[in-house]
Amino acid sequence: MRRSSVGIDGGFVRAAHKEGWFEVIAGKSVVAFRREQNDETPSTKCFGVVQTYTSVGFTPCKADAA
Repeated sequence: MRRSSVGIDGGFVRAAHKEGWFEVIAGKSVVAFRREQNDETPSTKCFGVVQTYTSVGFTPCKADAA
C-alpha cells in the first residue's frame, strides 16, 4: 500500500491590468515519502483550478485584527 499526502490552499488573485479577480484553488500531492537519504525521490503532482472570476464590484475579505 502506498501512502499519499495532499496539500491545498486557495485565495484571490487580481487579474491583469486590475480588471477583475480570480478565486484560485491550488495544491500538490505526494505519492510517497522518503525515509532514508538514498531512497528515490517521491512522485509529485501539482494542480490549480480557477473557481470563479469576478470582473467588477468585488473586494476580497481581509482578516480581522485581534
